[in-house]
Amino acid sequence: MDIEVTSDIENKLLGRREVECVFRGTSGALSRSNAAQAVSKQMKASDKKVYTVLLKGAYGTMDLKGVFYIYNDDEAAKKDLQTYVLKRNGVVTEAAAEAAPAEKPAEKPKAAAVAPKKEQK
Repeated sequence: MDIEVTSDIENKLLGRREVECVFRGTSGALSRSNAAQAVSKQMKASDKKVYTVLLKGAYGTMDLKGVFYIYNDDEAAKKDLQTYVLKRNGVVTEAAAEAAPAEKPAEKPKAAAVAPKKEQK
């Protein structure tokens, strides 16, 4: 498998590296977990810290374009990434995601009582 790293950006604010790769000739034969393992070997990072965000094929080629985030710690990943990305990477199971309470928006204070309108004569 031939991996070409097109972009490697260190995002210090979010505590992650944002890596874009092109996998040559692997469209249809590469899973998300295998792609994450290949990127972790290429970038010399732990398998558990690499999150596959996007794998996209192009019409007419056998190439896959991938976007991966390599986090410094797991808590930052769970805080930053959306639940569906965590599910796809096997970090969160569906039962755990459903059991987690959804955040409710803060209730707005009720408006003060409106004075009754005066009757017109």
